[in-house]
Amino acid sequence: MELAESLQIPAITDTAHTPATVRELHIGGSVQQALAASQELLENARMQQNAAYLCECMLLHAHSLRMCQSYQEAINLNSEVVTLAHQTHNTDAAVLASVNNLYIQSFLNFHPSVLNNILGFAEYISSVSPYTQIIYHLSAGHCYGILSNYSHALKHFHEALEIAQRTAYPDLLARCLSNLGLTYFHSGDYRRCIQYCEEALRSTDKALPLNRANTYMLMTDAYTELLELPMATECSDKCMEYVEVLQSPAQFAAIAARKSLIYFHQKKYDECFILLDSNKDLLYTTASATMQRDYLLHMAKLFSQQDWHRHNLDKAYTLIRECIDICSTMNQHADDVYNYSRAMDVLGTIEEKRGNYQEALRIVREVTDLHVKEINNVAHQRTDAMASMHELEIKRREVQLAKEKGLELEALNSRLTEQAALLEFQQKEIEQYNREILKANLELQRSYEQKREIVAIAAHQLKSPLVAIKYGADHANLLSTQEDVRDLVKGISTQSSNLIETVNRFITISSIGDKSSVAATEVDVRSVMNSIIDQYTPQSQKKNVTVHSHCTSPTLIVNTDEFALTQIIDNLLSNAVKYSPQNGRIEIQCGISSANPPEVPHYYFSIRNFGSVLSSDDQKHLFEKYRVLGNATGSDESSSGLGLSIVKQFVLALGGQIHVTSSSETGTEFKVTVPLHE
Repeated sequence: MELAESLQIPAITDTAHTPATVRELHIGGSVQQALAASQELLENARMQQNAAYLCECMLLHAHSLRMCQSYQEAINLNSEVVTLAHQTHNTDAAVLASVNNLYIQSFLNFHPSVLNNILGFAEYISSVSPYTQIIYHLSAGHCYGILSNYSHALKHFHEALEIAQRTAYPDLLARCLSNLGLTYFHSGDYRRCIQYCEEALRSTDKALPLNRANTYMLMTDAYTELLELPMATECSDKCMEYVEVLQSPAQFAAIAARKSLIYFHQKKYDECFILLDSNKDLLYTTASATMQRDYLLHMAKLFSQQDWHRHNLDKAYTLIRECIDICSTMNQHADDVYNYSRAMDVLGTIEEKRGNYQEALRIVREVTDLHVKEINNVAHQRTDAMASMHELEIKRREVQLAKEKGLELEALNSRLTEQAALLEFQQKEIEQYNREILKANLELQRSYEQKREIVAIAAHQLKSPLVAIKYGADHANLLSTQEDVRDLVKGISTQSSNLIETVNRFITISSIGDKSSVAATEVDVRSVMNSIIDQYTPQSQKKNVTVHSHCTSPTLIVNTDEFALTQIIDNLLSNAVKYSPQNGRIEIQCGISSANPPEVPHYYFSIRNFGSVLSSDDQKHLFEKYRVLGNATGSDESSSGLGLSIVKQFVLALGGQIHVTSSSETGTEFKVTVPLHE
């Protein structure tokens, strides 16, 4: 399955041939038949109205031309495919034809720019068919191999192999494996070379006899380098079988040269010379210049090493001179320069053995210069190729990032537009909510003011009759002589006192709505505290509770609101006495402290009663209005639940803080800290 099949293009043909039959001819090695069939198929396709199918047939015919070594015609046809593919937006065909052209050019006159042009298609590879991706990687690997950059060549061949293994391209699979074998051979890894050659032979039964012959020839070279001569002989015999089928004199001469090298390593010198000499005429008449060069190099090397007779050195000298002449006339590719230096190296050895030391020394210097020059050329070529790869990778990433950013910006713009519309809608809702909240706040403020006013009026209205009732009850208690009446009147007086206290606290709460009501004057904290202690002395004596007070400062005159301070101490001491058990103890401390925080001085006072413990629930809700503490102390005192709420509000009005600690070991302590004001 190639390009047309990968694009699911139906085969439109009025001929006996189809793209599939042409590919079968390619695989079978019938190159002339394939050329005729692909020509007929192309002529028929030009009459059809299907550009994709025409591209497929043109690519097939270009491949046939390349196999018949009609390179320029193949290049022209591939260029025509590129033009048509661009017109019809057929990326697959455009990339495939362009890469095929560059591959052909690498055989004609290789230059690093060929590799750079191939790598230029890297950004399109992800969007083309698997077949085209394999061809791309094979071509790139081939160019890297010419540059002796075997690591990058292997990378591309392995990528091509991975794709071929996932898809149904047995002929391409064999090509991938063969290329890997050849590259590992050149890199000196002969075991890997043999491994991939064996896999290539197993991959398909339809491989070209020529390809199988070349694979066995490569395995022969690898086993010879490893000096595993029996295996080398076996592979050379297999290669000879396919060469006989091909009836190719050139291939026969090439494998004969390799068998002669095996004989040489086995020290079968007579067989070696006979085999080489018997194929000399065949080689000169049928083989290419490359094969002739290799043959002459082998012969000269063999004669030069058999130096027991002067006649052998003369033969070696003649042969190596012919080899050098052939190398000089060939294109100066990297491989030809390498073989030229090999030939010169053999010539230097021969001159040394003939006693021409000055000439041998000159040749050694020339070979050294050639090696240095070649190393520099390869280094420059690799550097240029790597720089081009780096530039291409940067461009590819820039294009990818631009695409990604474009999509991200488009999505972001869409999201921002949606969010802007949503925010506009929410802003209108918020404005409506704000108007409703403002209206509700005004109503609550009016309701709160009315409530405060009602509470204040009610409290003042209640206070006058309650005071009158208490006064009458106290007076009646003084005048009455009957014990039961005195007890009744005493109860009335006590309840009246409780009601008056409750009313006073209601009045107090209504008077501390904000800090603006605080009026700071100079106040003697110790004097206020002693006065309140004296006030609660009767109640504490009644329960036999001892009260101890201690102030760390000799004088404690501060700038504060006396009414608020009095209410705080009064409520805290009242609770301490109320919730202390019989025979209990209360400790009162006051003074000045700069510890919390260090840079702001404070005055403080604390009231602790021993024996009273607050539950965890009471501590959580301690300062809430109308919160009546639990009966954890066992006290039967009544409470309105307003005292600690009043304390909290007055402390906050003064800008202070109140802290509570309570445990069975230390009792319950309320500590108030208030900043000092000048």
